[in-house]
Amino acid sequence: MHTIRPLCAQVNSSLLTSDCSELCCCSASTGLSCHPTACPSGQVCKLQEGVRSCQPAHGLCSITVGANLTTFDGAYNAISSPGVYELSSLCPGIQKPVPWYRVVADVQSCDGNDKIVDKVHIFFEDGLVTVTRSNGVWVNGLRADLPANVLTSVSVKRLPDGSMLVQQEGGVQVQLGIDGHLDVIVGDDHEAILCGACGNFDGDKTNDKFGSEGNTSMEKWEAQDFSPCFLPTVGDMDDDGVYDGCLLGENGGSCGGKAGKSRWQKLGSTGEMGSHRDRGLEEWWVK
Repeated sequence: MHTIRPLCAQVNSSLLTSDCSELCCCSASTGLSCHPTACPSGQVCKLQEGVRSCQPAHGLCSITVGANLTTFDGAYNAISSPGVYELSSLCPGIQKPVPWYRVVADVQSCDGNDKIVDKVHIFFEDGLVTVTRSNGVWVNGLRADLPANVLTSVSVKRLPDGSMLVQQEGGVQVQLGIDGHLDVIVGDDHEAILCGACGNFDGDKTNDKFGSEGNTSMEKWEAQDFSPCFLPTVGDMDDDGVYDGCLLGENGGSCGGKAGKSRWQKLGSTGEMGSHRDRGLEEWWVK
């Protein structure tokens, strides 16, 4: 995805670039000059009657600080429990009129504060992008420098307000703010073919189901491949969490060789692992 700058057609005029990432001004003295900008949360960059501008998004699903969710069609629900939730994807069995995607949000409550989206995992046909509020971006498990065209049809950049924006050429945008506010935006060609907590985007908010038999629980949309009850069976891992899988390797190298639980307990207590004697496995938390 490439940004195209406008040509100076008229002095003292201003125009947005092709993706609304820059505002360019034309002056008689300096010619064309551009500075970074971005569409506000809940708006998308559109070309309307020959003029490019930020317009309210039609297909917008949001999770606010406090974990209140609004579906594409305007239904409301509160996420009562921290967890990892299926927000939106193409429904199974749907012929693909648009590129496949899947958005999974990790909702956390840290230090007794309001529940927020701490990170979001976005699956595409050609890879996985993980965006965090404060620890950057990972592409297929590797940290990425920004801005970047991270996959064939996907770009990621940091906006002037510090939020992260992931854009797919197929019309999907995911924006995660540093405050934990999350927006998922889809194009009109995604109508009535979507599944997930964000709803089916068919214009009828009454059929956006969060649970069975009218139950508003979000349990129905917990992501099964991110089970919060998973606990490793090897190592002194008393705290819930996800650790770098390399530590559980059977072979040598950086994985430390084959090790049973007593070995991990020894490493954790003697300071052989981590930068401090009392850290144990904390160094290997997946950020």
